Amino acid sequence: MSRNGKILYKNLSPSVNKDGLLFEIDSTFPPVGEEVQNIIYVQPLTLNNDGITTDMKVDGSTTVQEFYIESENDYDIIINSVSFFIGAETNVIDLFEFGAINGTLSNGCQLVYESSKYGEIFIGDNLNSNFELLRMCNMNPEFGLTSNEAFEIVQTFSNNDRGYFFILKFSNYGYESEYRGGLRLKKNEKERLVFKIRDDLNFIVSELSSLNGTAYGYKTVTS
Repeated sequence: MSRNGKILYKNLSPSVNKDGLLFEIDSTFPPVGEEVQNIIYVQPLTLNNDGITTDMKVDGSTTVQEFYIESENDYDIIINSVSFFIGAETNVIDLFEFGAINGTLSNGCQLVYESSKYGEIFIGDNLNSNFELLRMCNMNPEFGLTSNEAFEIVQTFSNNDRGYFFILKFSNYGYESEYRGGLRLKKNEKERLVFKIRDDLNFIVSELSSLNGTAYGYKTVTS
């Protein structure tokens, strides 16, 4: 037996004709003649988004220095992951240090997603040691190895340097499966992914030789 029903959308009722049928409009997305393509996006975090300065060995003790990427006008940016490398030209480098600095930073660095809708969202706060960078990236030492040996890279740029290579995967934060979903910087919005330096990191190379970060993902382009 059939029953009469009523469809509601929020506070609206759709129009029906005299035979009790709903009106339909055929449409496509994207519009006919347009196609959405995903283009590989690789971008280092640069000082004030200048596109040039990737070296984070700067003095942020008085004025916070910001390395970031930001949204564009013509396409969305989906960031799947961010890789960080921190190193020093020394034979000893531990997780409780920052690079090979003897001790942790005073203020620490921050990784922040700045959303036009939600404001500042801290992904990593008080990043004052190699371990805190490790914690932010949701990584664990391999069994049977010490924490240093599990992550350390040797002779990256010279025979004497050592360091850590950390990868922050946004899939670890619930953005779909690995390398498919990610943090979205919406087009035409003031949105940024920012690494903030809040200490003087202009150390000698035996304490800190390298610190940089690169974002990987894709941008959606309509053609």
